[in-house]
Amino acid sequence: MRFTPKNAIDQRFFKVGKNTSDFKVGERVVMTWSDGWAKTLSEKINAKYHDTTMYNPSYWFNTNLEKNITIAHAPLGAPGTIMFLEDLIACGAKKIIGLGAAGSLSKDFKIGDILIPYLCKIIDEGTSQHYKINEKIEPNPKLYKELRNIFSKSKIKIGSGDWWTTDGFYRESINDINKYANEGILGVDMETSAMYNLGKFRNVEICNLLLVSDELYKEWNYGVSSKSFQINYKEVIDLISSWILG
Repeated sequence: MRFTPKNAIDQRFFKVGKNTSDFKVGERVVMTWSDGWAKTLSEKINAKYHDTTMYNPSYWFNTNLEKNITIAHAPLGAPGTIMFLEDLIACGAKKIIGLGAAGSLSKDFKIGDILIPYLCKIIDEGTSQHYKINEKIEPNPKLYKELRNIFSKSKIKIGSGDWWTTDGFYRESINDINKYANEGILGVDMETSAMYNLGKFRNVEICNLLLVSDELYKEWNYGVSSKSFQINYKEVIDLISSWILG
């Protein structure tokens, strides 16, 4: 490659006298695409060291130096997420949980349920092709089991299975949804396949945990403001925080 993530960070912050080693990123990272979720998690785990490697300060990370863990607020979509993850990995991240939301293609999983994407079968984003691997695009098995264990005593319904990742947020057609649902695809998001691919390419642990925000298997039902989503979201934040601090 003409330049590496480390080269880019070092050049980006050359004028302010910082380089990759100055960014305090924990070995464990919880990345989310919600500014509010990231701030709530940061407060709960006392992550006070604040910084960013990105051009846009809207995307940032907070680190609890004692626990060696970082909470990161990432851009939506595969390209921005992977750029930020490359930065964080260059700065020391080794185990990454993506905490976000997804659309359900299965009538068995409704608003507020948890989905852990497993085999990424429909790669409908363009970033993965730049990280070619000769393996199935799946989460790190060790981290996957760890996440399942965190929620083993929770009453929130949890499922895992085949996955669809897309760049086209507004191009999830009825024909595609019906076709993929009939093929057993569990859900859809915009980052997972690229993240899992990057994890294998860079030899770091990555697994995503996504709350069902909308139901796509019938007339579109968007439920982020619903009672079930909000109750389950709070429990997810509490359990992730306990895992971090435990």
